[in-house]
Amino acid sequence: MKGLTIFQRTTKKTGTIKLRFRLRDGRNVDLYHKSNIKAELKDLSAFTPEGDLKPRVSVYNRELKLQIDIERFAIEKAYYNLCRTKDKSLITIDEFEKSIQKELSPEQTEQGQKDDVTLLERFHLFMDDGLKIGVFQKTRFRHYQVTYRILERFLLINRLVKISKADNLRPMEHSVHTP
Repeated sequence: MKGLTIFQRTTKKTGTIKLRFRLRDGRNVDLYHKSNIKAELKDLSAFTPEGDLKPRVSVYNRELKLQIDIERFAIEKAYYNLCRTKDKSLITIDEFEKSIQKELSPEQTEQGQKDDVTLLERFHLFMDDGLKIGVFQKTRFRHYQVTYRILERFLLINRLVKISKADNLRPMEHSVHTP
């Protein structure tokens, strides 16, 4: 990672702004994060663009420093977690923001995940994302569409269309017909 900096889009000298962070890593990665941290510009002048204190500064807003450090830590951790799962040049802003929110407030994201997504919906998202990102081409996408229709028929016949990750299903019992 090349740098994580506080990104100021204003030339004002006084007032309050919401902090934005910029993460750069090589030529292909330039991600922005809008935080919920509100800071006075006069308080922000005590910090370097990296979020550290400037040399010889002894009077500063300690609460703001703590908020910046927490946000920076969450951004770095979220970025490294995303880099472990996929190529860093393919990370989208939505994925980046969701990952940061997961780091900042894991209890909220766990509650959000409890909204059940069915197996068919997950498979459909997999197909669409794979085609959009370029993980596979149109021919493989067509093969996945066939698999999707087969899976859909199977789930309809067995009355499992609304099956989700949260469901605890017992293995299907095989009924043997004896004459």
